Amino acid sequence: MGRLHYYYSEYISNHIFTTIDAKKIDFKISTKLNNDEDFDIELISDSKLYSKEVIKSLVLDVFDFNLDNFKFILSNYDIREDLELPFGPKPWLVKDRIEDLIVF
Repeated sequence: MGRLHYYYSEYISNHIFTTIDAKKIDFKISTKLNNDEDFDIELISDSKLYSKEVIKSLVLDVFDFNLDNFKFILSNYDIREDLELPFGPKPWLVKDRIEDLIVF
């Protein structure tokens, strides 16, 4: 997984942790499309509220995985801050899609 995919998975996880009431998420993304023309992702969480299929559907419905658009969030970020301030603020740890996260 490249750094951009890593940041994007943190971006998604930051959004869904509280929505699905989880404390742990294992998130794997493949750049290959599956038979449904979706990105092949695997999510494992400790959510007691939702199954992994529901969580996966939520992620695929809300997030487009367009990394070119996501690069805009990183445009003013100095990657050296990952080493110098590992627990400092990160521009991708925002909740700008939270209103789109609706689970039935």
